[in-house]
Amino acid sequence: MTTQSYLYQSTATEGYLVTIRKDSSDDSRCFGEMSSVNPKTSEPTYIRIEAPLSVIRTSVADLLKKGYKLQRNVPEALRYLENGYQSQFE
Repeated sequence: MTTQSYLYQSTATEGYLVTIRKDSSDDSRCFGEMSSVNPKTSEPTYIRIEAPLSVIRTSVADLLKKGYKLQRNVPEALRYLENGYQSQFE
């Protein structure tokens, strides 16, 4: 499985971490997660979506329309969320 994460941020304290998980080349069999995060404190704000990639892509398009910008890098402090939302409690 390959995993890629992206941070979309509108302000210093508002962002979404998007993680794409691919098990195959068929996007219909892959899924993604979106977690609302505070990039400044590296904490999730407890809004999370896990859905097929088509739903995640639509949600990302909506974020871009609202002024969120793709950041060049995901801060190291947010990397713990790449392994899933529950990993913060491990």
